[in-house]
Amino acid sequence: IDKHAAHERINFERLRANMQMDTPNVQMLLIPEKLTVSEQEIGVCSEYQKELEACGFEFTIREKEISVSGIPFGFENAQAKSLFLTLLSESVESGEPLESTRQSVFEKALYQSACKASIKAGKLYDNAHLRWICDNLFRYDCIKYCPHGRPVAFEIGKKELDTHFGRT
Repeated sequence: IDKHAAHERINFERLRANMQMDTPNVQMLLIPEKLTVSEQEIGVCSEYQKELEACGFEFTIREKEISVSGIPFGFENAQAKSLFLTLLSESVESGEPLESTRQSVFEKALYQSACKASIKAGKLYDNAHLRWICDNLFRYDCIKYCPHGRPVAFEIGKKELDTHFGRT
């Protein structure tokens, strides 16, 4: 199992499922997270407000500051902050006309955000977190590839394993 690819796909599926709910699962923050962003990102935030709220974000916009008071349920605060900022920056960087490519731009931003909010190589994670990834991986049939197309897991048979260790 590629832990990063599996976590990335799980994050993506959770965000996409949240967007399809009538009322998304939101985790309210005791202290809102204040984010200073560019004017373009403020514009994107206003343009994509409905999609961002559908992902589970609650926020207010003031000049060059966004105050995030709710994040998608199940995400840690740091992950959600990274996710939110990535959604904005990816949408700004696409440079495509917003109306004609609104869904594709946002879907691409979801891919990138799911990736950045996922576990990273070289960082140690506790067994409970790894168990959660495995449990979720096996819960969904659709999790075969990460959003970028890399395989999440593969099965190796005993014969092939024996061959790799010279036990034929």
